[in-house]
Amino acid sequence: MARLKMNRQKRTKKLATFSTLWIEIISLVNWYFQLVSIIIDIHIFMCPTRPRYRMLCPERKQYMQRLVYESDETCTQQLRMNRITFVKLCRMVEIDGKLKASRYLQVDEQVAIFLYVLAHHVKNRVAKFQFRRSGETISKHFNNVLNVVIRLEKELFKKPEPISETSTDERWKWFKGCLGAIDGTHISVHVSEADKPRHRNRKGEITMNVLAACTPDMQFIYVLPGWEGSAADGRILRSAMLQENGLQVSKGNYYLVDVGYTNGERFLARFRGQRYHLNTWLNGHRPKKAEEYFNMKHSAARNVIERMESQIHGDRGPGKNKKKWNDIEDEKLVEAMAGILNPGSHFKSDNGFKPGFFGAVETRLAVSLPNSGIKAKPHIKSRIKTLKSDWSVVHDMISWNNTTGFGWDYENKMLEAPQSVWQAYAQVHKNAAKWRGKKFPHYWDLCIVFGKDRANGRDAQTAADVIYEINNEQQESDDYMQRTRDGLEDIDVDAPRKRRNSWDPLMNSLKDSVDVIGSKIDNATSTINAVFGIERDRKELHKKLNFEMKKVVVRMLSKNDELMVIFFTIEDEDKFEWVKDLLEDDGWLDFDMVL
Repeated sequence: MARLKMNRQKRTKKLATFSTLWIEIISLVNWYFQLVSIIIDIHIFMCPTRPRYRMLCPERKQYMQRLVYESDETCTQQLRMNRITFVKLCRMVEIDGKLKASRYLQVDEQVAIFLYVLAHHVKNRVAKFQFRRSGETISKHFNNVLNVVIRLEKELFKKPEPISETSTDERWKWFKGCLGAIDGTHISVHVSEADKPRHRNRKGEITMNVLAACTPDMQFIYVLPGWEGSAADGRILRSAMLQENGLQVSKGNYYLVDVGYTNGERFLARFRGQRYHLNTWLNGHRPKKAEEYFNMKHSAARNVIERMESQIHGDRGPGKNKKKWNDIEDEKLVEAMAGILNPGSHFKSDNGFKPGFFGAVETRLAVSLPNSGIKAKPHIKSRIKTLKSDWSVVHDMISWNNTTGFGWDYENKMLEAPQSVWQAYAQVHKNAAKWRGKKFPHYWDLCIVFGKDRANGRDAQTAADVIYEINNEQQESDDYMQRTRDGLEDIDVDAPRKRRNSWDPLMNSLKDSVDVIGSKIDNATSTINAVFGIERDRKELHKKLNFEMKKVVVRMLSKNDELMVIFFTIEDEDKFEWVKDLLEDDGWLDFDMVL
């Protein structure tokens, strides 16, 4: 027993020693990482080759600290590169590009201004507010850094190397002697009104068509900016080949190009009329002939330039470019859309929105949500698509002819229906389940924005429906004729005519009153018509239907299918008078008081 007790004590002592040693090792590792972090910070702030990167103004020093040097996450979000890359770029433009620091503006702040404007595509007045500088200072140093970066072309662009015969790269080993891939990408630009027609691309956006060539490892070889968005890719490539310092392709080598370019000696395009895009092969389709097999390999290799274009535009693939919209941003977005799509707006088309609509929304959000970084593409365009999809689901549940049992809770701004109705509807419509108990505060506002875009099938009829309506119309006509005939038969044509009696005093006074009122109305009507004109008066009345009144009308029409049918069947010039009478009858508004 004594020996067992001694063994237990030894094991306990060894375990305690091991635990102490393990804690010391962990502390040593932690101390090591802290030391490395301190060394990196010292390397960034106290680099001997850049002693001038210390600002005299405490406020600007604190701002640069938060913008660049505080964390890699913030630096990447604001300037599109981490801290180490930013420091390397500052060294390059200062040592190799000979960029000089001014008395009050150091090199790193100049580079930060340059990168911030490029990263967020902001104007001078926004940048000067962010950096607490004058507009002249922002413009001057932005152009200084831009000129230096352009002079560093040879250092920034990589020299192309052809694919070797011994290459084992699964994507590129099929293309011996290939230098890389070429494609054009459209960059949004701000130009004068006179230049906009030449810069408008086939999608209606004001862009610059930039030709770019890259290596298989995603390094730029050649870039040609400046061509208008309306120019064809093939024309830009010919221009690049003919320029003195243009794109050079040695004999025996070539680039992979898209179908928009000519398939020639130094440029290899795919087979036309055959499956090509990479998604086709990723979805399980296999090539059935030699042309499709070539297109599959061509698409896999040339995808490198597509990925580089995605990085330029900030589109990093599905799910990686999403923005989390909050309630305030949604509210401002809906307000901006409703404000743009006012009566007489030229942005509304029969199948959605006309070109320039998303840019106009971005401009309004830049005022209502400053520093939010919300862009037309991909943020606004994607969010509007989501809102329209959600609105369509809710709208069908409330207003669709074949849907019953759903109502709208105006206090909580959500759908309401019995549990049995929810269960039956959700079994058929999977997208409807999430709206049970979920608020949708912008539904009625979106009815104004998307109301005319939603297909309702109101005019869809089969032959049996048409025959049924014809029979009903014929039956109503026969009934009317029969009632008219019966009324005529009841008239006694042989009855003696009575002598017309004179008006008694009460009837005479009533007649006089009616005549006076009628004359007053005629005089008022003629005066109004003479001063304003009937047509212009109606146009003014149309304009006075403000946004809140439209929402009231939409709510009333969505609850009553008969009223909705009547509204869309009457003439456009009579709709205002009809809505006016409808609102006055229901006690919503006294138009005489408003107008």
